Amino acid sequence: MRVPAYARDEPLSIALLMIWDYAAAGPRVTVETVRYALHDRIEEKLPFLRVPVLVVCGSKDPLVPLRWAKHVVSLLPEGSLTVIPGKGHALVYSAPGELVKALCPFLYIQ
Repeated sequence: MRVPAYARDEPLSIALLMIWDYAAAGPRVTVETVRYALHDRIEEKLPFLRVPVLVVCGSKDPLVPLRWAKHVVSLLPEGSLTVIPGKGHALVYSAPGELVKALCPFLYIQ
């Protein structure tokens, strides 16, 4: 069995959580959620945000590649980008310490 590209740089244990979540939601809700996410063009909404926004991504994130993260930041009137080296997409799960370090200065928490 091949590991999907989006999961290659994630801890294997996250796959169990994903399977559990998808099973609990059921196929209809899962498909509807993915369909909604793909059709909700966030890029069209970003220029209208009038608050500081921090975009955080992992350097090995196949779902939010660095190129797209930079594009998102360019659309934001007050956007900034933090890249967490060597990490994939599920930063809350796979790099919580690094994510908190990125967020604290943005949130003015010392």
